[in-house]
Amino acid sequence: MLIFLANGAHKEVLQFLTEDVVWELIGFGPSYGTDQLGVVLDRLSDPSATTFTVANVLSHGAGCAANGTIRRGDGTVMAFAHFFRFNGHGKNAKIRQVTSFMSHATVT
Repeated sequence: MLIFLANGAHKEVLQFLTEDVVWELIGFGPSYGTDQLGVVLDRLSDPSATTFTVANVLSHGAGCAANGTIRRGDGTVMAFAHFFRFNGHGKNAKIRQVTSFMSHATVT
């Protein structure tokens, strides 16, 4: 799902979410349900991204977190962290809650 999200493949992202998902992009407030996610997904994605790097993925029970960087088409680098809550513990569980952080990153 992270690759779909980074590349702006919104339709593919939706298959992983419950219809009543709550997705909060810190600094922009929450979006409720898949119908309101367009603005959030647009802010988190860049179809012209040249590099997508996942630094860490942690999971436990019905929760998961991932962080990394995206190098956008204009050369800027954005750091991200996503925290996911699932509606169950099985392999077919869907995401019911997401909290996301995005920030310009300093790359050396």
